[in-house]
Amino acid sequence: MHAVFRADASAELGGGHVMRCLTLARALESLGWRCAFAVNAAAPAIVPALAERKPLILDDTAEGTAAALRRNWPGGADWLIVDHYGIDGAVETGWRGWAGAVMAIDDLADRRHDCDVLLDQTFGRRAEDYAGLVPEDCRLLTGSAYALLRPAFAAARAGSLTRRQAGDGLRRLLVSLGATDPENHSRDVLEGIARSGLRLAVDVVLGAGARHLDDIRARCAELPQQAELHVDTADKPGLMARADLAIGAAGTSTWERCCLGLPSLLVVIAENQRRIAEAVSAAGAAELLSGRRDGLAERTGTALRRLAAAPAALREMSAKAAAICDGRGGDRIGLALAAPGRARDGRSVSLRLAAPEDENLILEWQRHPTTRKYARNPAVPSPAEHHAWFTRRLAEPDGLLTIITLDGAAAGLLRLDAPAAGGARPAGSREISILVDPALRGLGIALEALKFVRRWQGRLTIAAEVLPGNAASAALFEAAGYAPGPDGLLYSLPPQSAMTLSQ
Repeated sequence: MHAVFRADASAELGGGHVMRCLTLARALESLGWRCAFAVNAAAPAIVPALAERKPLILDDTAEGTAAALRRNWPGGADWLIVDHYGIDGAVETGWRGWAGAVMAIDDLADRRHDCDVLLDQTFGRRAEDYAGLVPEDCRLLTGSAYALLRPAFAAARAGSLTRRQAGDGLRRLLVSLGATDPENHSRDVLEGIARSGLRLAVDVVLGAGARHLDDIRARCAELPQQAELHVDTADKPGLMARADLAIGAAGTSTWERCCLGLPSLLVVIAENQRRIAEAVSAAGAAELLSGRRDGLAERTGTALRRLAAAPAALREMSAKAAAICDGRGGDRIGLALAAPGRARDGRSVSLRLAAPEDENLILEWQRHPTTRKYARNPAVPSPAEHHAWFTRRLAEPDGLLTIITLDGAAAGLLRLDAPAAGGARPAGSREISILVDPALRGLGIALEALKFVRRWQGRLTIAAEVLPGNAASAALFEAAGYAPGPDGLLYSLPPQSAMTLSQ
């Protein structure tokens, strides 16, 4: 699959649109997609990670953009993915034909789109908010479960949440008010930190394109507290995991902080952030530093002193933040963009990530006699054993525990497990296991689920072990294109893979 991303960045816009597109591009590329970018001239300076991709630089007109896209990619693209407040359905319609499908990324729900998929990762966003704004057959991916975060945030989540449960108070503060912070809210916040009189370690994050960078560097040096400025840092997950509280803008970094359970004081630095700030604050995951700009420093100092004296409040805020986002949005979007299969009765077969509410249903499937017959461990798991296993699997940052769906309803379980350390299987491969609800067998669901995995995971080498005597399972994997390997397992190789089963 080939996707072209259309997003801009500037000192006024910040880098949020491009950053979340980069995150999605990396997630799709890990699945075997090819991704390219079309951006404005200022974007590579605002988001340095973009420069290495050699993006297509566009002019400011819709007509010029359309011509440039067709000229640069004359064969078109499978997907055009648009993240731009200035682009609506009228412009998107003009790209039909060149793009096989259009995906719009939005968080305003204030204009029409002509798209096949719409993503809005805003906490509390509902599909109904886009009623009348998208085509009737548009798939809507709404809510913070779809928040686009780099895998490093999911990887840091478990350690970050464990540390916060200890709740040793307010010692380290993170200040992150956007990559460019065009109105220099950081200075007011730093003044508030100074006024608080608290003994804190302070980390300040800004991009190299921030116009007030030199002013903030000087202010950090003058601050009574120990302060360090991080410019274009690659370690935001680490800084967030170490912080006890953040003072941040209510933009895309909101979901990063929630993933790591980082309590926040929110500052609305652009009007389009207000809905996010109010929703997250109403959920108890943050506090909103609302009010006049000239009182921001005073409000900051007051809030810091109050929270420093209330470690229980920080722990509660952390737990509520962690419930908003788990960092697996890229996985969910990748699954949503893979083409579904069809069961023998015509119903749609897809996969989704397993969720806490699936625990009891999976236990019911696992305890069925036909499931245990060919399991490696034929013993029926107890509820306690199943809960421990299920909880551990959900917490694994790269765990691929999925539910097979039939027209959206749960129909089975499909796991992709990493190989054991020191094992003989190829590095980066996964071992697949699958079970279908016994009441739904005979509809071809398992075969369609295996084919779906191959479309979804275009770069993955997948291994399957079939126990002796399980002829039905052997026939299933053979029908899905699996072939014997030298280690006795069955393998499905990535399309166009250079690897052979004799290696």
